Amino acid sequence: MIPYAIDLPDLLSLSPQAKERWFDWWQPDLGHVCVDMTFAEGDDQTDIIIAGDTDLMPTLDKEHYSDLLPWPTITLLIAYLDEHSLYQDAKTGKTVLDSVPPDDVLDELWFLVREHLENGNDQPQRRLKKGPTVH
Repeated sequence: MIPYAIDLPDLLSLSPQAKERWFDWWQPDLGHVCVDMTFAEGDDQTDIIIAGDTDLMPTLDKEHYSDLLPWPTITLLIAYLDEHSLYQDAKTGKTVLDSVPPDDVLDELWFLVREHLENGNDQPQRRLKKGPTVH
């Protein structure tokens, strides 16, 4: 089975600047899973919130959720890469998934997104193993 989202420790390992960039990019939508960062760093349980939950997240207005961080699912990772022109090679039309084994999809997507968030720019920093150069 292919996992659909990264592990919580991977999300929490982002630098504060990268977390801010991830939040700034995110647009809340129904069904998005979020982590309440006010509790995520502690030893106790982490609050997980699903967008559209009428009790926990009654509105999709982002300004109300400055303490939330969207959980990087495959869908959000692809959307992020696509929006930053890092998902598909403009010359060949190949995507970052064209040469990645199914079991490695999540890791490859997260690696590219994390690297982009940490670098804080729109320049690709890495060529995928056996894959196209991503522009």
